[in-house]
Amino acid sequence: MKANELRIGNWAMYSSKIQVNENKIRECVDHPDRFAPIPLTKEWLERFGFERRGEGYSSNIFYRQEDLLNWEYAVHISKETGITVSHGFYGQFSELANIGYVHQLQNLYFALTGEELNQNKDE
Repeated sequence: MKANELRIGNWAMYSSKIQVNENKIRECVDHPDRFAPIPLTKEWLERFGFERRGEGYSSNIFYRQEDLLNWEYAVHISKETGITVSHGFYGQFSELANIGYVHQLQNLYFALTGEELNQNKDE
């Protein structure tokens, strides 16, 4: 795993699941083979507070209002496309990203909202 994919607070595999801190990012620079991404699963989405909606998952805190439009960001899981993050309004969605790992969702969420994606409950 490349260190430039990680931010402080991201979840990754080291010898077990860890939340990355500054020291671990430095270590990942020198030893990227010691780190691995964690696959994004339904359990992780639920842990982050996403709720099942139709065929996908979304979160109430993943809504934004801009210029009188209500934008919704939703995570969808399907056998055909894998895991995608879509955005849209009034039920019209277009694909924003295709992701497969927990740290990617955390990073995308931060980029879109400016806030950290935190777990609702402990492991």
